[in-house]
Order: sequence, then structure tokens, then C-alpha cells
Amino acid sequence: MILFVSSGIGFYSHSVILDPLRNLHAWSKGTISAAITLFFFTNGITGLILGRWIDRYGPKWFLVFGSIVFGACLYSLRWVDTIPQLFAIYLIMSLGFCSTALIPVNTLITNWFIHKRGLAMSIANTGLSAGGVILVPLTSFLIIQLGLDKAL
Repeated sequence: MILFVSSGIGFYSHSVILDPLRNLHAWSKGTISAAITLFFFTNGITGLILGRWIDRYGPKWFLVFGSIVFGACLYSLRWVDTIPQLFAIYLIMSLGFCSTALIPVNTLITNWFIHKRGLAMSIANTGLSAGGVILVPLTSFLIIQLGLDKAL
């Protein structure tokens, strides 16, 4: 479920949010795409650091903290009015996303399962694709029906 939500929204739904965010603020696609690029770049760098911390402290609190940060940042996109705010939100949201993505989830699974670990990982990682298949159309539908400020 964690990968379903985090990947469905944090990885796949940026394309759905891009145009409504651009229309809401009259920013260029390049500006919003740069914020999304910062999101993924920061995610890659954060993963290098986060992996060591998860080895030391375990994934539990990173998953909890990451879920709160990711959700709060996604929700706060409705109040973003300036480009620096957009970049700041995407930067912080990346930290939350990385804390709820593959590194902590796969660590959790490998710590919990010894027998049938491959099956457990395949079931959990199915959430990645299922999130994209289900949550992207749902996000798009909600934005069309409610508008970006009410859908987030």
C-alpha cells in the first residue's frame, strides 16, 4: 500500500498536475518541469544518504516521517503562489517521497521475510505499477471535477 500511494502520486502523477498548476499560476511548463526535475534529482541524492541511515536506525520512522512530509507538501501545493515556494515544496516533498519509496520498503521486506522473500517483494513492488495504473486516472479525474486546489 505504501508503494501504491507514494509511487502512484509521487512518481507517476506529476504529468497530471503539471498543466493544472501551470494554468492556475500562468507559469511556464519549463518552470514547473524544472521543479519536478529538482524533485527527482534530490530524490536520487537523498537515497544515497537515506540508505545508510535506514541501515543504522531501521525503516519504520522514515516511513512514518516520509508519509507525513510527502502528504503535507502535496497538500500545500494548493497554497503555492511564487516560483521559489514551488521549488521549496518540491525539494521538501522529495525528501518525504524518498522516505516512502523503494529503499525503506524493500529494507522492511527483507528484514521481515526470510522464507518467500521474493514473493513478498514482488507483491509489494506490484504496488508501484498498480499505483500508476489506478491513481493517475483517479488524480486526473479529481482535478478535472474539483479543480487542482480542491483535488489536492
